[in-house]
Amino acid sequence: MSIQKIQNPAAKVETHTRIIDGRQVKVVDRNQVKAISQRLITKHARAMEILKDR
Repeated sequence: MSIQKIQNPAAKVETHTRIIDGRQVKVVDRNQVKAISQRLITKHARAMEILKDR
């Protein structure tokens, strides 16, 4: 089983443009970011397990 490089999923997070203090600010959904980072951590942990078994 080979380990694939993960494309940058953090770039795929939807950004919402909100106007805060008269400026346009890009806001991301925190739950989505958390879910993505959790997925990355899980993938990394699995990759480390595979490498350790060899």
